Amino acid sequence: MRALVIDDHPLIHEIMPAVLRKALGEVAVATEATLEAGLTRAAGAVQPDLVLLDLGLPGCEGLSALEQFR
Repeated sequence: MRALVIDDHPLIHEIMPAVLRKALGEVAVATEATLEAGLTRAAGAVQPDLVLLDLGLPGCEGLSALEQFR
């Protein structure tokens, strides 16, 4: 499984990979700090199976970020 965490807080980048591995087992976790970087990574050759998205990212208005992933 491949997961992508998009959040602007460095602590989330440190903690979430360990949390996901504990909950899901074998998982490759990538992290990005901006919506634009997350969208770019998600559109790449290796697409994530799971995306955890901070809906309070700077420059985003709630669910508009989620709609961009759709």
